[in-house]
Amino acid sequence: MKLSSRVKRLFLLAALVLTLVVSSAFLKSRETHSKTVCDRRYSTIVTYYSHATYTNEIGFRSTQCNGTVTSGGSTSPYQQTENIDSCCPNPGGPGCLDC
Repeated sequence: MKLSSRVKRLFLLAALVLTLVVSSAFLKSRETHSKTVCDRRYSTIVTYYSHATYTNEIGFRSTQCNGTVTSGGSTSPYQQTENIDSCCPNPGGPGCLDC
């Protein structure tokens, strides 16, 4: 009868340890996610030009604080990036807002 009681205790201990390990892994992944949700500092607009004189605009890409991207035209290695708005964490949930 002692052996049966010992086996039960070992089984319960193993179940408890497994539960704690799984729980801590879940909490750690949520913590990491919450830190990286708002990793942008600015809304930006990238303007693309046809050549190095930067006089003939051929395209653009706009990225908002919430991650929405709008683009049009063509891309090229000749580009200029402008920061438009500062990004702030959304107090009502995940993501970023324009400040």
